[in-house]
Amino acid sequence: NRLNGVFCTENRWLLQDVLRDEWGFDGFVVSDWWGNRSTVPAINAGLNVEMPGVEPRYFGHYLLDAVRRGDVSQDTLDKRCRPVLRTVLRDVEETNGSVEIPDRTALLRRAVSES
Repeated sequence: NRLNGVFCTENRWLLQDVLRDEWGFDGFVVSDWWGNRSTVPAINAGLNVEMPGVEPRYFGHYLLDAVRRGDVSQDTLDKRCRPVLRTVLRDVEETNGSVEIPDRTALLRRAVSES
């Protein structure tokens, strides 16, 4: 889907300026299934998660390559990962630890604190 001629997953005005900056949204944005059309424009615009995540079309190793080339900054990658990690950690805490993954939980906490 496009808004004002720009795919919504690549629309910085929509995802960053309106959703995050104006409305104060601090969660993460997930594409429709097969709705993402790019790597660099989408991540830089504010897309956090590409669906389906099992077989990434534009994120996954493509995103890693874009970071290594310098097309996506480490800061941007951190900003896109933080809300996802916060949600995972909150879900683990809300279940009172019934999701017993101590090593993964520690790793996620470290990733959030160091990003």
